[in-house]
This record gives sequence, structure tokens and C-alpha cells, in this order.
Amino acid sequence: REINLLKSTIRQHLDIVSLSMITFSTQLLNGILKGMLIDDEITESECLSLQTWLYNNNFLTGHYPFDKIITAVEKVLEDGVLTKEEADYMKAVIDELTNPVETLNQEMNSLKGKHVCLSGNFTFGEKSAVEKYIIDQGGIVDPNVQKTTDILVVGDNQNTNSSYGAKLKKAIEYNEKGGAIRISKERDIIKPARSFGEVLFDFIDKSGMTDAEVYKKAQMPRQMMSKIKCVPNYIPSKQNICAFAIALRLTVDETNELLASAGYVLSRSFAFDRVIEDSISRGNYDIFDIDIKLYELGISWLGTK
Repeated sequence: REINLLKSTIRQHLDIVSLSMITFSTQLLNGILKGMLIDDEITESECLSLQTWLYNNNFLTGHYPFDKIITAVEKVLEDGVLTKEEADYMKAVIDELTNPVETLNQEMNSLKGKHVCLSGNFTFGEKSAVEKYIIDQGGIVDPNVQKTTDILVVGDNQNTNSSYGAKLKKAIEYNEKGGAIRISKERDIIKPARSFGEVLFDFIDKSGMTDAEVYKKAQMPRQMMSKIKCVPNYIPSKQNICAFAIALRLTVDETNELLASAGYVLSRSFAFDRVIEDSISRGNYDIFDIDIKLYELGISWLGTK
């Protein structure tokens, strides 16, 4: 186990070293900026240290967010004194730069005729599934960010140390030069036609079981079913939804229909999804047996998770 951990650490280190200097330094700058926000206070010494780092790494000129942050830090340090107003200004700038998707997120009501580019990992599933959704809504998928791109959709299932994906950086840079690319989160673009609750209770009605029988078979607490009924737009976890699918003995297609109503989908890219799909395909609806398989793989199991 220790050898495997060591190998993993070495691979991670080599991955970092292999990054281009621009990418590595941008990620380092992102880390510095996030560090400045930890205590929720920006000091003069922090700004001076940041200014020194920026001057020593001026090869980042032209690469987001270097130009914005160096302009801001030079502005507040121009008279040699950092006032409270200037510290608050720096905090706002840094917060914007370290959370670009939150800051720039814009919701779109229609995708028809829009050029859409995708970035990151998607809760909905593989990019091919997201692309199909975009096309079904009348949108046009751009493989890369271009000046003609209307929307950049950033996946909700992010697993990265950097806030600045290449496509997001490119979109922001275009916008700073007069472009009008909308930046939206996955959840603001991908909207199921029917709510999760509507789809779930349709399946329950078709099964002939009562609500109580279903949530007990799914190893769910009664409060979970009450939440689904009473809380508008409540979405359980993917594990819980799959537990309902097992309890209802749904097919793979039906399971994906139920998951899609909550913004999920089964994907062969994930071990949990493979276990669920393979169990259903083999007609294995024994939730305890499935949980054992998930436990052996070190994956969150079904039921009350």
C-alpha cells in the first residue's frame, strides 16, 4: 500500500513538473491569491509580496489573470499606503479572480441557434451526452472557444487545482477585448423537462408499490420521501436515486431516465456507475449484495448515504 501511495505521489509530482511554465505559474498565482483570502483580510505586506512576485514573473503578461491583478495591486500601492477601502477593493478583485465561474455565471433561457462550448467534467455524464443535449435543444457545439462562441458551459463536477481552465481563460480574455461570451454553470443550462419528484412518483405508481414500500426497500429514511414531496426542486444524491431505481427494479434505460431528471446519468467512466449498471443488466436488484460490491471497491454505497 505504501509503495502504491509513493507511486501516486511521484506521478502527481511529475504531472506538475510536466506542465508548461505558463500553466504552472498561473496555478501558483491562483494559489497565492487564494492564500491571501484565507483570513478574510488583505494586508499591505501581502500586497507588497504579491507585487514583488508579479514583477519577478512578468512573463505572464497577457495571460489571465496576471494583467488584472497587477493593475489592481499597483493601483492600491501607488501612494505607498494601503487604506481600508483599498484593502476591501483588493479583496473584491481577488475574490472575483479566484472564483471566475461564480462571478461571471449567466443563465441562458434558450440554446436554439447558439454556439456552445463545453469545459470541465459534467455531473450530467460524459461530454458526448451533454453535446447531444445541447444539439437536441437546437444548439451548435463548438469544440473550442472562438470569437463566435455564444456560451461557455462549465461542468459542475470539477476536480482540478486551478480555477482557470484553458477554455475559461480564453473566454475571459475574449470578453476583456470586447467579446460577449456568456459563461454559465452546467446546472443553469441543463434543465430536465420534468422534475425528479414527478418522474420518481410516476415510476412508483407504475410499480404498484406504496411510497412506504419503496423507500423501505431502498433503505431510505421516511424523511427523504417527505423532502422529495414537500421541498420544491429537492434533488437527492446520485447514490440515493440509484437506490430508488434498485428498489423499483428499473431497467438501465429507466434508471437513466430517473437520473436525468435530477441532472445525472450513468457513465462507464465511474466505478460506482459501472456496478449499478452491471447489476441491473444482470437482473440483480439485491441492494445488500450491491452495497457489498461497492464497499469492497471503497465506494459510497446505496441507501442512506
